[in-house]
Amino acid sequence: MGNSNHIAFVNSKVFQLAGIDKNTPNPGGAAGGTFGHDANSELNGRLDRGAPIEMAIAPFLKTKLSNLDESVRYMAKSWQINARDGITRVTDRFLLPEFYEIYRETAKKYKAIRLRGYAVDYEKWQPFEGDEMVKVNGGKIFIDGSPWTGTITMTEPYLVNDTTVKIMETPPGYMQKPYVTQEELQTFIDNCLKDRRGAEIHAEGDQAIQMALDAIENGLKKYSWPDHRIALQHVPMIRDDQLERTKRLGVQVTFLMAHVKYWGDVIPTLVGDKRGRRWCPVASAKKYGVNFAFHFDGPTSPNKPIEVLQTAVTRKTIGGNVLGPAECISIDDAIRGYTINAAYELFMEKEVGSIEVGKFADLIILSDNPRRVPPDKISDMRVLATYVNGEKIFIAN
Repeated sequence: MGNSNHIAFVNSKVFQLAGIDKNTPNPGGAAGGTFGHDANSELNGRLDRGAPIEMAIAPFLKTKLSNLDESVRYMAKSWQINARDGITRVTDRFLLPEFYEIYRETAKKYKAIRLRGYAVDYEKWQPFEGDEMVKVNGGKIFIDGSPWTGTITMTEPYLVNDTTVKIMETPPGYMQKPYVTQEELQTFIDNCLKDRRGAEIHAEGDQAIQMALDAIENGLKKYSWPDHRIALQHVPMIRDDQLERTKRLGVQVTFLMAHVKYWGDVIPTLVGDKRGRRWCPVASAKKYGVNFAFHFDGPTSPNKPIEVLQTAVTRKTIGGNVLGPAECISIDDAIRGYTINAAYELFMEKEVGSIEVGKFADLIILSDNPRRVPPDKISDMRVLATYVNGEKIFIAN
């Protein structure tokens, strides 16, 4: 599995166990993707996107998840790791029914953090149930893939160099087709709006973002819902004209700032300096009044929110460069991106996201005041304690 989670490589034994052969059709739908084939139409072991990967590892998952008690214990340990890093709420944006059951059982038996989910098989997901701890907000769909696998849908192609052609194996001038048609995307958006359910749309390239905005605008004409809070996920290439439209349509955006820190030195070599410098344009989103949040997208990078705060403020890469200083934001705006802004996106701003009378006591205690720490030292702060519902679920030694 590539660390982007958008690509995987398996051997013939995996295909055999999963019942996949050269005639197996590429799966469509919200998480559709492709099985790689060689010149003779035989499977070459490459899997692109969620559904093919899920199909291939289904026998392994079935075995591993067959013992609910064991799965719950593992989930409780992972939530403790999240709490240690100062996380009180997580969002599963690739929610499957088997994991939903594990989440609910974990919340019943252990000290838990809150969870909100977005189902990839939205049309099949019934009923939409949940409580204040674990709840399904709506559906999820993928328009394109990952910058690092050459699978994002852009209006202009990647640059032509050794990285894009030899390492990423992206032919000169190659333009990635979206994983879904405009009609499929429109049906998904229409169903979410009609049912008054939230929606998360994976859109990296500017053409994928355009497709999403077109579908949302058309959907709102048919099923008006001023408070829909549909969110575009990642959107590193969102343009100014798209941000203006995003604001007008009431759309949310959420940025993966790990792109800037861990791949910021590489991005300009893939898409050029102009597009690369404004990768994840948080300051521009704020300028246009778009509600923005931050997220982690495991296993692409460490799930360290405090590290993300530093990246949003400094935009310093792992190589020590500053990628697009014009897109730096203040520490206060960065904190909002991980608290009240994120809560608003999830329809939770009346419950969490700020310390106010009447809200759940979900909060963390830090070793230092982030407003007084030098920007390049923000990630050195430690989480001393994490509380959910006023109950201490983590305390540092």
